[in-house]
Amino acid sequence: MSQLFDDVHGARRRDAIPGALSVLPCDAGQEGARLPRPGDAAARRRVELSRHGTWHGTWVELEAPEGGDGSLSALRERWRAGRPIVLRGAAREELDELRPRIAAAFDLYETLSSPGALRAWLRTRAADLPPGFSIQGRRARPADPRRDIEKVRLSWQGAGRRGVRDLWLQSGALSAHPEDPSLRLRLSWGHEGGEGGGDSLRPALLAELWDALLPESRAASANPAVVGAAEALCGEELFCTQPSACWSAPEGGAPFRQDFLAAPLDGSRHCACWVQLAGRTAWLALSLEDLAARVRELAALLRDGGLPRLRAELFPREGEFRRFLARAADADALLCELALPGRGSLGRLVDRGPELTAFLAGAGHAALLDAGDALLLPDHGRRRRAVASLFCASDLAAYALSMELRAARPAPPPPPEPEAGASARPDREEIRRLRRASPRRRRPAR
Repeated sequence: MSQLFDDVHGARRRDAIPGALSVLPCDAGQEGARLPRPGDAAARRRVELSRHGTWHGTWVELEAPEGGDGSLSALRERWRAGRPIVLRGAAREELDELRPRIAAAFDLYETLSSPGALRAWLRTRAADLPPGFSIQGRRARPADPRRDIEKVRLSWQGAGRRGVRDLWLQSGALSAHPEDPSLRLRLSWGHEGGEGGGDSLRPALLAELWDALLPESRAASANPAVVGAAEALCGEELFCTQPSACWSAPEGGAPFRQDFLAAPLDGSRHCACWVQLAGRTAWLALSLEDLAARVRELAALLRDGGLPRLRAELFPREGEFRRFLARAADADALLCELALPGRGSLGRLVDRGPELTAFLAGAGHAALLDAGDALLLPDHGRRRRAVASLFCASDLAAYALSMELRAARPAPPPPPEPEAGASARPDREEIRRLRRASPRRRRPAR
């Protein structure tokens, strides 16, 4: 094994993502001398990464797994810490049966980029809609004009007077970059970003509708090797909601973000799940706290004179660099900044090119997913949440399904504790809310 493997793979601070094979970054100019070649016994393959027109370097995947303690207790500890877990081959048995459906999904990908294509496709699938579902005629305005292409509202009418009219299916780009042809098809309800997990009817309707429109989704939502593994880790019964179909194209993908991992209103989310059905994707995946630790290490490296070109590009003024060092030294401030959309002021550092990609991959936060593999990204709040950066690692577009796993019976949030010295009486807004929630009484007859 090469010296780089001994130095990097054996480093104490290197993470070991359970289920993932070892991935090492390499420099293109020194690759032959420092790393095993893909034809060698130790090397499985080489992957070259480029996203949004920016080169992110070369990875070599080895046959050796990352290792580490794979016991259930160790995996549960990792789950509670919000660190990612790979389930190798979790959906591999289903792929042969789903091959025609996956081929049809690529046909859909070819058409979704045009406005109006989503509604036209839904009309062709009207006969496949489960009983009670219908397509609304009124057009919906997408929430993000930069990324969203088309949004179609759907309704469901149940027995009696009960009905749901706020379901929607949306097509859009995986990122706002003009060179990224990656697409996402998402099914949800209500206001985008404001869905709660306490409604038991709507998640069930989403699952029924999604399975009817994209039957291959059962490889994820009805797969005991995926959902069962997550239930064993968290010790609760889970249900799947917020499903999406994702086509990651070459030069496409997504930088570090957690818009699909925003905390729900009732705090019931346990993780996001990605199941690869075709092609290959490359990931940088780690907890938010681990990302903060890597930023602190990088800050120390830049302070000591390492990577001078990177420092000059990111911090051309000395005052900017001093502010960055001060933020990196404050653990809470650093975590709050990284938790902001786009990683706040640190987004240009975390999501830039090969230096940071190689730095994080060298720390063990890299994984390659093949068809049939799954990735679990636990989410237990800001300090215990996984974040991920996605690359397409195939010559053609890759196809995957993503979903959220939430507690089947989420507990209601506890009432807030009154501040010290504050009155325990409810304020006027709380009194109004209680009055609105209480049943109306008829006035007594005169």
